[in-house]
Amino acid sequence: SPSAAAPIVSLNRFERKKNIGLLLHAYAILKKRMLGTNKPLPPLIIAGGYDIKNLENVKYLIELQQLAKSLNICDNDADVIKLFRPSISDEERSILFQTALCIVYTPHLEHFGIVPLEAMYAGRPVVAVNSGGPTETVLHGKTGFLCDNTPDSFCDALEQLCQNPQRSLQIGKAGHAHVKSVFGSDRFQKQWLELVTETMMKAGEKKLSSSSSSLRSRYSVLNGMYYLGDFVMVVVFCVLLIFLLRSVSVLEGDQLIPSKMRELLFGQDGEL
Repeated sequence: SPSAAAPIVSLNRFERKKNIGLLLHAYAILKKRMLGTNKPLPPLIIAGGYDIKNLENVKYLIELQQLAKSLNICDNDADVIKLFRPSISDEERSILFQTALCIVYTPHLEHFGIVPLEAMYAGRPVVAVNSGGPTETVLHGKTGFLCDNTPDSFCDALEQLCQNPQRSLQIGKAGHAHVKSVFGSDRFQKQWLELVTETMMKAGEKKLSSSSSSLRSRYSVLNGMYYLGDFVMVVVFCVLLIFLLRSVSVLEGDQLIPSKMRELLFGQDGEL
């Protein structure tokens, strides 16, 4: 369960499109609001992918560090080191997921995004912009908060969790259950089985409908088996391609993979 020292965490690559400055502005407002309350201000940790050879990564991190100082989030270099953690290891990433008060996801109009799913599976609330992928994965008020793309809106959500850490725990449990039920392997396998069964039936109907004799029927069934084998190979390739495109944020995540494949294979009218 979240402790008094549980941090507010951002996990993103250090790129401008990740909109991390939004969180810094929201945290600066939160810092002022928490003054005079009997609740402690959670520490802020901004971590993620960073390549020293990538000019944008280097420049953006410097910009964020300067912004943090100008907003009085950091008073000295030691505070900067605590706040920003570029190039974290897998172990450090896992620890942040397990110990955070919440995970803040600031990209605006971005595609699917795996971080919100990872956060919910780890039992942590997600605070995200109400656009793009999170609108398809985060249930507002149940597994996290979908906010306007403004510091005040994000601060409102963060303040709720700071004032009531137990709610963070409740939302986290709901998020874990949500990911397992909607994006888990059981549902995935069930939908793929339905898809393959539907494909076999349609393929068989299409082949057998043209058969007029026993010999032609046997040939049709055999040919259908070859057709199914080719189809399965294409499906496997498509699945790998979809996961690759999602990992680089090219493919939108507004549909589950099986339903997307059904649309691509059968179209709107259900025809193969």
